[in-house]
Amino acid sequence: MKKFNIIIVVAICGLLFVVPNESKAQQYSEYTQYMFNPVLFNPAYTGSRGIVSTRVMYRNQWDKIEGAPKTFNFSVHSPLRESNAAVGLWVENDNIGFTQSTRINGTFAYHIPINKKVKLSLGLDAGVTNWSLNFGDDIGNFNVDNWNDWFPNIGAGLWLYGKKFYLGLSAPDLMANENENIGAIDEEIHYYGTAGVVIPLGRSLKFKPTVMAKFVEDIEPEVDLTAHFLIRDFLWLGVAWSSFDSIDFLAEIKLTDQLIAGYSYDLTNSELRAHGLATHELMLGYDFCFTRDKIVTPRYF
Repeated sequence: MKKFNIIIVVAICGLLFVVPNESKAQQYSEYTQYMFNPVLFNPAYTGSRGIVSTRVMYRNQWDKIEGAPKTFNFSVHSPLRESNAAVGLWVENDNIGFTQSTRINGTFAYHIPINKKVKLSLGLDAGVTNWSLNFGDDIGNFNVDNWNDWFPNIGAGLWLYGKKFYLGLSAPDLMANENENIGAIDEEIHYYGTAGVVIPLGRSLKFKPTVMAKFVEDIEPEVDLTAHFLIRDFLWLGVAWSSFDSIDFLAEIKLTDQLIAGYSYDLTNSELRAHGLATHELMLGYDFCFTRDKIVTPRYF
C-alpha cells in the first residue's frame, strides 16, 4: 500500500510538467474548492460517489472591487440503478463587469471496473452557454451595443479512481465557439489535469494532497496545489497555492452523515494585494442515501 501511495504522489507531481508553457484570460470559472465538486470540469466524475450527490457553490472574488467576478453553481449527479452508467446536470452563472455567462450542462459517464478497488470512468457532457454584454447607460462616448447569444458545447473526460485516489483528464468544452460581433466572447478550449490521494497518518488523521493543472492554447498555464488534513473523518482543514494569484485557506465540515458545508478564503498575490482584497467561496452539499451502508461509507472525493 505504501508503494501505491508513492506512485500516486509521483503522478500528482508529474502533472505539473505536462502542460504547455505559453500566455488571454481563462473563460471557465475558477474555484478554490474544485476538489469537492469535480463534475463542473470533468463529466467522467458523474456518479463516482455511488449515490445521488448535490452541491451548491457561491464565489465572490476580490470582494471590494465593483464588477469583480461573482459565480454561482448548482450540480446533481447519480449512478443509474443496477448499471455502470451515471447521469448528471449542472448550472452555472458567472458575472464579471459588463459580461455575464450562464452554462447549462448535462453529463453522462460509464464506469468500467479495472479490479475490485479501481474503476475507470469515461464521461461526456453537452449543453449550452449564454454570453451577454450589457453596458447600460454609463458606457460614456463608446459606441458599443449590448449583445446576447447562445453557444452549444460538448466535452469529454476520463476519471481513474479508487477509494483513496483519483486521476483525471478532461476538456469540458471542445467546440471553441466564435462570435463575429465582439472578439472578447470568443471561446477557447480548456484542458484540465487533476489528481489526489488520501494517505492515513494515524487512526484519526489523514492527509490529502491534490493538484489541478489548467491550460489553454496560447495562454500561460495555471497550477493549483492543495494540502488537506482530515480530522476524525469529520473536519477537513487545508491550505492551497495558485500560480494564478493567491494563497488560500479551506475548511469543510461534515454536519451530518449526508450534509456537508465548506468555506475558503483566498488572499491574492498580485498587485491587488495592496488594496486588501480577498475572495470568499461557500459550498453546501447533500448526499441522498437510501441504504445504511452507503451512508456510513466514508467518501474522500
